[in-house]
Amino acid sequence: METPRRKVGHEERGLIFPIVLSTLLMIGILGVAGYLFSLPASISKLVRTSAGEELGLKIEASMRPSFWEYLGDKFTLAWRVGTTPRSTVNIRFQITVTGTNIANTATAYFYVEARDSSGSPTYREINYVSGTTITVGSATTFETGSMSIDTHLSHLYGSAPTADKTIDYYLWCKVEATGLISGQKLTAEIPVTKFDSLLYDYGTTGTRTISIGYAAHVYKYSPSTNYGTSDYLFVGGSSSTYECQTYIKWDATFSWTPDSILSASLKLYCTTASPYTINVYTTGDFSESTITWNNKPALGTLLGSFTASSTGWVTFTSADFVNYFKSCISDGRLRIYIALATASFGQRAEFISDEYSDTARRPYFEFTYVDWSASWSWLNLDTLSISSLKVTQELAPLVLVLVSAVCVMLLMRRG
Repeated sequence: METPRRKVGHEERGLIFPIVLSTLLMIGILGVAGYLFSLPASISKLVRTSAGEELGLKIEASMRPSFWEYLGDKFTLAWRVGTTPRSTVNIRFQITVTGTNIANTATAYFYVEARDSSGSPTYREINYVSGTTITVGSATTFETGSMSIDTHLSHLYGSAPTADKTIDYYLWCKVEATGLISGQKLTAEIPVTKFDSLLYDYGTTGTRTISIGYAAHVYKYSPSTNYGTSDYLFVGGSSSTYECQTYIKWDATFSWTPDSILSASLKLYCTTASPYTINVYTTGDFSESTITWNNKPALGTLLGSFTASSTGWVTFTSADFVNYFKSCISDGRLRIYIALATASFGQRAEFISDEYSDTARRPYFEFTYVDWSASWSWLNLDTLSISSLKVTQELAPLVLVLVSAVCVMLLMRRG
């Protein structure tokens, strides 16, 4: 009896349908979630008279980022006091007045008030309690514009606080318009309503050190010799014939992001000083156990220079070095490669290497970081026209579960 042959091509084509369907479903759901998430919180009020006059008031208050910004960059909203870049906030408030058989203009009285979560102190960032004229049928936007969080919180507390602060946001609005039939004044009022709450997380700084992973010097006079196990690192020499250069690298996991790094420096313990300038360059990857003068990576961009004019600890840093340090952070790792070379000859500087028996004198990097983040929370008030906004924030994992379930169901049916 002939054994049936498995139709591999047909079964593989059969898998395309559930995969395409699942992809389209995921895109569709995320698209809807993004749309709903970006909708501003809205509050509305409608009043009528027996004469057939109608006054409608709609308020939209928005401070939130887009759905995709929230998912991808939620930590970029953080508050940093005394460092740069400093985060900003823009409180936006839109009023739309509609009506039937009423005058073309209306008078609006309103304010947007920021309050400490305890209820005090308070400050009205947008304040039109004395009234302003608004054209009926068109939306009018009022906003603070881009404002540093330092400034915003200073309005409440008198100065920028140095601790986490939770701020609640309230709005009040009243609109008056004249009825064209009765001549009466129509009033639509939205009471003081809390529409959002923000946690401003004050960034705290800290300093960490990381030991140099690999370091080795190379010697021009002995161009094929590897000095990766030497206790010392040499830079310079009496002449170009006897020149030494030092190569340093670090490649390991790193828990900080580039934006969280405030400063960075290289620390070396000098045992034989040199009055001559030592330049620090970017360079390429190398192996400590095989690097020689003949195969060393080329010197790259000059990051700055220092002078080891006395024995003991020497510190090198520069704005270019800090920027380079940040650029070496990627995918949860720090991969940094630098080289030290003399700018002139006459004397050789000597430093302790990563092989030295006294670990307290081995070279290391030191960096200062800021630990900061920000949280946003949407309030599901009865007066909001959009319900369960919190669900959209947590929708991504829900979508993945739903898509997986659909795929399994389709595969079982086709099986």
